[in-house]
Amino acid sequence: MSLFIVQYLKDFKANFSNYNAYIILAVYYILSLFTTIYLGDYFLRESNIMSAFFVMQPVILTFVVPAITMRTWAEEIKTGTIEILLTQPIGYTTLVLAKFFASYSFFLILVFSSLFLGFFSNQFSILDIGIVISGYIGLLLCGALFTAVGCVISIFNKNNILSYATTIFALFAITQSKFTSIGNVSLGAINFEDNFVAFLSGILSLSNILYFVIGTIIFLWLNVLGIYFRKLDNLTEKNLFGVMAIILGLIFVSFQIGSYFCFDKEIDITDEKKFTLMEETKNALKNIDKRIDITLYEAQNAREEANSSYAVKAEFCERLLRLFEKQSNGAVRVNIALVKPFGELERRLIKSGVLYEEDKLGYKKFIGLEITDNEGNYEIIKSLNGLRLNLLEADFLRIIKTFGIKKEQIAIIGAKSDLDEMSLFNKSIRQFYDVDEWVKVPLFIPDIYKTVIVINPSEFSSENMLALEQYIFNGGKVIIFAESEKIALEKAKPVVGFLQNYGIKPKTDNKPIVTKIGNKDTFLSVAKIANKDNFKDVRAVFLNKAGEVEAFSKEKFNAYSLLDFEGKSIGAISYGEYVSDFLDLTFENLEILPFSKKTGGLIFIYDTDLLKDYIYVSDETKYDYFYEIVPTNDNLLFFLRLLNFTTNSHIEDDLRYRHYQTNSSSIGNAILSHVKEKYGNVVAELEEKIATNKRKKEQFYNVLNAKGFASVKNIGELSKFEQVIDEAEDKLNETHALIAKDYQSVIVGLTGVLILVFPLIYLIIMMGILTLCRKVRLKKILEAINNVKAS
Repeated sequence: MSLFIVQYLKDFKANFSNYNAYIILAVYYILSLFTTIYLGDYFLRESNIMSAFFVMQPVILTFVVPAITMRTWAEEIKTGTIEILLTQPIGYTTLVLAKFFASYSFFLILVFSSLFLGFFSNQFSILDIGIVISGYIGLLLCGALFTAVGCVISIFNKNNILSYATTIFALFAITQSKFTSIGNVSLGAINFEDNFVAFLSGILSLSNILYFVIGTIIFLWLNVLGIYFRKLDNLTEKNLFGVMAIILGLIFVSFQIGSYFCFDKEIDITDEKKFTLMEETKNALKNIDKRIDITLYEAQNAREEANSSYAVKAEFCERLLRLFEKQSNGAVRVNIALVKPFGELERRLIKSGVLYEEDKLGYKKFIGLEITDNEGNYEIIKSLNGLRLNLLEADFLRIIKTFGIKKEQIAIIGAKSDLDEMSLFNKSIRQFYDVDEWVKVPLFIPDIYKTVIVINPSEFSSENMLALEQYIFNGGKVIIFAESEKIALEKAKPVVGFLQNYGIKPKTDNKPIVTKIGNKDTFLSVAKIANKDNFKDVRAVFLNKAGEVEAFSKEKFNAYSLLDFEGKSIGAISYGEYVSDFLDLTFENLEILPFSKKTGGLIFIYDTDLLKDYIYVSDETKYDYFYEIVPTNDNLLFFLRLLNFTTNSHIEDDLRYRHYQTNSSSIGNAILSHVKEKYGNVVAELEEKIATNKRKKEQFYNVLNAKGFASVKNIGELSKFEQVIDEAEDKLNETHALIAKDYQSVIVGLTGVLILVFPLIYLIIMMGILTLCRKVRLKKILEAINNVKAS
């Protein structure tokens, strides 16, 4: 061990024998910051911003690590000291390990310099510490592999420059090689990129770790063999080294492919466990009895933008689908298709109805799924909505479980204006149910519909109510969503009477239950699920201006609370057998049931906003015109549970859901918001001034039009309004220019801190450590001299 330490310290100190170490450190730090800030769009990233640093590290290390390892053996060979070194009483393995760890320790010094970036990022954004730790583990393993490769190549060169260039070529070949499959055997397990990128998601897989560990060990072994074989003159014996290298390579490939299938246990260390499949998901995937092929379509140009929220979402979808593929043991096959702009595939997808967004350049961004199986079933999921990232695992599993199974039929009754505001709700249920839309209630609702959903039935007649009643009497389930102000209208009396017949009494004389947040026109309440047995994993439901109901029971049915807010019921459910409240109505050729033929049910919820795509909530800490979006993940989750309950379709059985917050703000956005806050009052005053004078100008025009003539005085008044508006608009433009200038100044300042201040602090720390080491060493030398003199 002492010989190892002596050799290790000798080689490690040799790195700092001249200014090369500081040049390498400076080059690494500058390259890392340049690629992170400019190529990785560090300030614009909205999620996992440290990935902007990690993702470019293999490319940077391909050029930096060879500079560390090139002189490991080449310098010894060049100066002739290697012959003396190999005759020392130290084993070849110990010697190789000492030189390897000496170079690797210098690499660790490089990595430690990036900790300043992590500290800086944590001050201005929300870091997922688990992902950061996982990224550093991947970086350290990558550095070990690259260092081992560099040491092997250095043993066969006596020229430092040649060693440097050859190592770059070797590392480039390792990092850029792509293997797909041989027959049915996937070779993705031996791809460097696949194994390294896995760490950027916060997933520690044993097979990914073994790729770097075993690879490093094999190259260190080759380093030991290189010492033995470099002394041989016989060409045949030198060729033996090449044969050994090929055999070790084949062993590595076989071991890695085997570990990919045998050691599939993955540890998710992300803060919210985003990429760990739940046990219910694993069990369902293992029991799939048919082949399912899934193609994920992504826009190529948008996917390649590493800073975009689109790319983050696409990567999340890819990762989950790959986990599904692996867990299903091949029953689920996943293909990622990148769609080129304006290409034939893009035209086909648009023709198929795949939803997309279009940017300023006309490029289309979409994420859609195409699913087929070996039984001939086909389906296309037109869009994976961005607000449901935390529900994607359950969504994917639900799609797979229900694929090829006939969908249950449900009907939606509501005005087009209401349904247009509920596109996400509409799109979600159509993935799992066969939906018919009606503007009005027909006189008869067939029992082929498992559930009828009614939205704002304020203008329903008694005939409409009778149709719903008869549907319930035949065992149907009706869900009614209504705004409190619409139910309180005089024309809604038939609806109120209908609800009371089912034990649900809307309190139309009371004001809606609301919670005021910020802006006077914005209300939000969060309701808890009262009936938790049927709605597991639903935390809360966002409601806006919800009213209160009272639930009471009769002999043959029960009505009880479904949603509660602050001790008051805002949703109720009634289930059982009922007596008709419309016996006085008669229709030709229509038989009216006087009481329930089967057990039916009615659910009433005093709100429709929870069906909308999102709810705008004003934050009191910001200006009145600023709103943040509250996503409706829980609302949709509640609704899907509700449909599962009413249709008895079991598509939600055994599904559990995650609820985690995503970092939706980049450092750049945070800085811009801070700068805007500085000028907020000025901007608000100028905008109000412009709006006020435009209204006055418009009113003045109306007066002139009423009079039918204009005088010189009138024209002068108009010019005053226009002058005030022009001056205010000029000042507003100047203010916006100042905001942009201040924003750029802050970004430049922060970039300067990262490039200049942090390296200076790091250099001072390093110089202090080196000075302290020299003082300790000098002290020991003086003590040794004094001991000699004393003796």
